Amino acid sequence: MLIISIVVTIGLIAAIVLLLGCLRPVRIRQVLLIRGRITGTVHRTVVGPRIALVWPFQFSQSLDLTMQAVQLNMDDLVTTDLAVAASLDIFYTFDPAFLRNTDLNRILPALAGVEKIVQSWANYILRSLAAGYTTTELLTLPSHRAHLESLLRNTLQDRVQPLGIRIHTIRVLCRPAPMILEAQLAAAHTRLTAHARAQALAMLAAALGPETNVTQILPLELLQKIQQGDTMTALNLSLPATSGVNSQDSLGLLLMLGSR
Repeated sequence: MLIISIVVTIGLIAAIVLLLGCLRPVRIRQVLLIRGRITGTVHRTVVGPRIALVWPFQFSQSLDLTMQAVQLNMDDLVTTDLAVAASLDIFYTFDPAFLRNTDLNRILPALAGVEKIVQSWANYILRSLAAGYTTTELLTLPSHRAHLESLLRNTLQDRVQPLGIRIHTIRVLCRPAPMILEAQLAAAHTRLTAHARAQALAMLAAALGPETNVTQILPLELLQKIQQGDTMTALNLSLPATSGVNSQDSLGLLLMLGSR
């Protein structure tokens, strides 16, 4: 009898140890997927905080249910006319309802790189959708930008839902593209510079009289420097005195030409 009691006691202790080893704590904002080791089919999901029982023939994997954020920046988002720069913020969570009764042998390992997956799909979809909008619509019309955000959210949700991802919010902020701004500033500077030089030459021609060809009396070196926009060199040059033109006035006009 003593031996039987010892065997039974050992058996009970072993059973308790085995049972305790099958318990898995599930924290708050966490879900535990319990699936078969061979088929990968999800048997059940346990949302924390709870204690889940996982048998030796089952496999468990926990997923974080807290809100995740992904940011994407683009400087060359092409529209129907020009390009814009865009900043994209995506907020998502894992939804275990999308993963129920699904073969996850290949899907779950990919969840480690889910952020890059979301970024890649968002980049591809946004570039495809932006081609249907003009720069003015994206930069100045909030209703069109909101429509773009809605289309992007719905399309992205369809692409990432098989991974158990739920897209909650997408924010798209558009601004003029740096390369477009640089080109516009350069063009504006060129127009202003050309206008200022033409105005200064017209003033000099008026001071010298209608019968004087300005390009003939100005030194060739000065004309070249003015055309090249070499301000410092132009400031150091002087115009020879001519009849009807005060040397101080000539120097002032030269300074005006050279400073443009």
